[in-house]
Amino acid sequence: MDGIAESQIAVEVSTAGLRKRAQELYPAPAFLEMCLQAGAPVALSSDAHRPQDVGADYDRALELLEDMGVSELCVFERRERRLEPIGASER
Repeated sequence: MDGIAESQIAVEVSTAGLRKRAQELYPAPAFLEMCLQAGAPVALSSDAHRPQDVGADYDRALELLEDMGVSELCVFERRERRLEPIGASER
């Protein structure tokens, strides 16, 4: 966790595990909570390898993040990182 805190990397929450044998979001909630406590921002991913999986199960991931107190997501554009409030595109 010290390395995550020092590097300020974004931790990816992926819905891919819901489509696999694990049947759960990645990473495990306990690990995600430790990352959040270390100050890591969160990026959201569906890790889609098929068009129909792009954005799959984001509602479940966003519910978990809301339950954990996450109010913004780390987004990337042209390799530049910024934080955006969750639900900002709905406004």
